[in-house]
Amino acid sequence: MMETKTTMIKLSKAVGMSRHGLRDAMDKNTMKVQTLIDIATFFGVPVTYFLDDKEAYSKTDVDKVMKVMADIIKERI
Repeated sequence: MMETKTTMIKLSKAVGMSRHGLRDAMDKNTMKVQTLIDIATFFGVPVTYFLDDKEAYSKTDVDKVMKVMADIIKERI
């Protein structure tokens, strides 16, 4: 965040979470897809920016993410 000159307080407010809640989700890798989308929007990057290309994802994980993303897209159309 130093590169963008922002703070955890600003980021947590932008994604609608407390600073502690956001830090906890980051530390425990329990981030919701919507939170990840909100963070990507805040920084002006695509969601895929945060995904490690080398990391293998199971089909079940991908299916869950795709369903949530599809629901979000439907809501915005």
